[in-house]
Amino acid sequence: MTAEAVERNDAMLSQRIAGATLREIAETHGVTEQTVHRIVDRQARRHIEEVVAGMWAAQKENALLVLLVPPGLDGEQALTIRYLDWVLSQMPSYVDPAVHYRPAGFGGGFVLALEDRAFTSSQEAHR
Repeated sequence: MTAEAVERNDAMLSQRIAGATLREIAETHGVTEQTVHRIVDRQARRHIEEVVAGMWAAQKENALLVLLVPPGLDGEQALTIRYLDWVLSQMPSYVDPAVHYRPAGFGGGFVLALEDRAFTSSQEAHR
């Protein structure tokens, strides 16, 4: 797959998460709604697999997967929350996600951290 195709596919997923309809995305990229549906489903599955792998890799190192949301970007903060809601709704049934929130400091913004409670439990059971 070319770099342009990867960029386009990622853009389609981002647009869908942000609330665009399949028709709107199809018109933007000059493809059919069925093509958008197929691409978005594939990209979503791959993205969630990467998030889960990232959570597990972080937890193996006694860390958490973190998303820093900078201050003063209200639109981006709302989109971040929408993205987080989408990620949690797409998690496979074998993942028991926990979200941790923390203000980022005096300048504003916040930090979101993800962990899989089921992964933590399985790691403790093997000790």
